[in-house]
Amino acid sequence: MPVAWKWTFGVLIILIAVTIAVGAYWKAVISNKIKDAVSKSTMGLYTLDFSDMHFKLFSGGLAFDSVSLKPDTSVFNRMRNTGDAPRHLFDIGLSSLIITDLSPLDIYFKKKLHLNVIVLDKPVIKVFYNEFKTRDLPEEVKTAYQQISGFLNSVIVKDISIKDAGFKYIDNSYSIPDTTEFKGLTVKVTDLRIDSLAQFDKSRFYYTKEIFVQLKNYRHSTKNTLYNISIGEIAASTSGKYLMLRKFSLKPRYPEMEFSRHYKYQHDRYDLFFDKITLNDIDFARLNSQRRLLAGKLSIEDAVIKIFMNRELPPVTFDKGRNYPHVVLKRLKINTRIDTLLIKRTGISYSEFNPDSKRKGTVTFNKFNASILNVTNDSLSLARNHWARATTSALLMNKGLMNVRINFDLTSATGGFDFNGSLGKMDMRVLNPLSRNMSLAKIESGMITKATFSVAGNLHNTSGSIRLYYNDLKVELLKRDDDTGKLKDKTLVSSVANILVKDDNPGDDGKLRIGKTSATRLSSASFFNLMWKSLFAGMKESIGLTLESTDKVKVEPSKKEQRKLKRKLRREKRKDNN
Repeated sequence: MPVAWKWTFGVLIILIAVTIAVGAYWKAVISNKIKDAVSKSTMGLYTLDFSDMHFKLFSGGLAFDSVSLKPDTSVFNRMRNTGDAPRHLFDIGLSSLIITDLSPLDIYFKKKLHLNVIVLDKPVIKVFYNEFKTRDLPEEVKTAYQQISGFLNSVIVKDISIKDAGFKYIDNSYSIPDTTEFKGLTVKVTDLRIDSLAQFDKSRFYYTKEIFVQLKNYRHSTKNTLYNISIGEIAASTSGKYLMLRKFSLKPRYPEMEFSRHYKYQHDRYDLFFDKITLNDIDFARLNSQRRLLAGKLSIEDAVIKIFMNRELPPVTFDKGRNYPHVVLKRLKINTRIDTLLIKRTGISYSEFNPDSKRKGTVTFNKFNASILNVTNDSLSLARNHWARATTSALLMNKGLMNVRINFDLTSATGGFDFNGSLGKMDMRVLNPLSRNMSLAKIESGMITKATFSVAGNLHNTSGSIRLYYNDLKVELLKRDDDTGKLKDKTLVSSVANILVKDDNPGDDGKLRIGKTSATRLSSASFFNLMWKSLFAGMKESIGLTLESTDKVKVEPSKKEQRKLKRKLRREKRKDNN
């Protein structure tokens, strides 16, 4: 081998050796710096570990194998005893972590850890929520920057990308921890910055400019296996201060009657679809540190809500008063205040199977829109305003414009509320899909010109009045034929009913009959059942069917009474002809 080649080869070997030695040195330096930074910035609460680190000296590339971020339970318990522990703990594991554009010289000589991109591929992230008292942090508690300033002047990462993550949230505030789990989560963190200026930047969340979370095509079955949940997309942004769900659906796995027979008692069956749900102006900092959900507006758009109840089953044994909307709000474990709840362009239908008619009756509210102000269980908010006020509009049976205003007393021990509203012009025959199957009554004719109502109530009863203006009301009472299963006219009883029912309101005397809306709620009845029952009671009284007269219709007349009724009917007919 020529001497020149020997020298060249020798120099190359020396350079390789030096590079390896320098690389090994910097590998050890960087490894210790990173682990040190994590431990000191978290006051020893977390430990970062990895099995190996691959460092490319000249390109600044860095990769870690078998990475884990683990909480130290002894440190956590000590912080918990002093009231300094965070309520959320993180446990993160991943097979590899990739970093680009790392400058060892900047770390060593300038005390700057500046990175371009960090990529975490398929990590498993566990978040534990713990319920306990925390004290207000005193001013002397060090910020993350102050914790690392002894060995680093600044930490900057332009982009952190987490792909296809497994995410599990464990809520330890319940006697049996409640777990929520997602797979395929994408997280993007923009402009992580820990330095002398960023520590005071209140626009940053966990020292970042933005944390964006996205999950697509989520599928899940409920614990009781009776429903399938699907969500087209979940997205949240700390800088945009929003949480959004698209194409959310809750679908029963069984048809209506089959579904109901999975229970021993009456249970509502829900079939729900929400095209878009958006929660805006979220205070993520308080949500994280205080577990208070403070937000500006919750919007629900283009929803379809179908509810079914099988009345042939016995009623539930618990009191459904606990499911009043404002009572449910009280029971939420998370402190909540949403300034405005908007519901737009929604269709709602409620159906019941009637064991007497062996049929299903349905009431619908089409083009439903609502605005609800001050949705809260937050004690500070309630001290300022303890009323949630709802304004709603819909087309009853897709025909009559119905406007209702509901006021919920959020601090009432008895579930106090009141509502008032109006119903526009409507042909009463459109109510037949409900009245035929649920009340065994067919409306032959009748036109509502308008109606207004005002009712106050609580967990137990309601009282109020309804002013129902209508013309030319005729009804036909029905009974079910046991042989054919069909509904047929109870001719004589219908005739009696039409004598009792007033054709018009106001009547010939020009006086308006005002219906009383007094109603008592059974423990197995819901809030909306009581609202409807109240209005129905007032409507019956408005058309002339008082409790006394209703009893007359229900009792089949004797043969002697039938002859009297027939004579009375003939007299009424002659009177009408004259």
